[in-house]
Amino acid sequence: MSVNDWLSETHDGQFHTVDLGECVIENGQVIEACRLTFRTYGRWRLDLSNIVLMPTWLNGNAEGLATTTISARMALSIPTTTS
Repeated sequence: MSVNDWLSETHDGQFHTVDLGECVIENGQVIEACRLTFRTYGRWRLDLSNIVLMPTWLNGNAEGLATTTISARMALSIPTTTS
């Protein structure tokens, strides 16, 4: 068993991208062809009660956030069932 055993074929996180079109930001400027990309780990419960949003930070990435946050012994663990 390796330290990052949770980074397996089942739990390595799948990327998803959603096209949002034009996004108006706080200062009124517009981001053209705005897209949101996110990564999911584990299985969502049917009632979606186990979803946690963890935004990345400036110059950070999902991989860095995952390796420091998601594990059986860290802040978030990956669910193995959908109920």
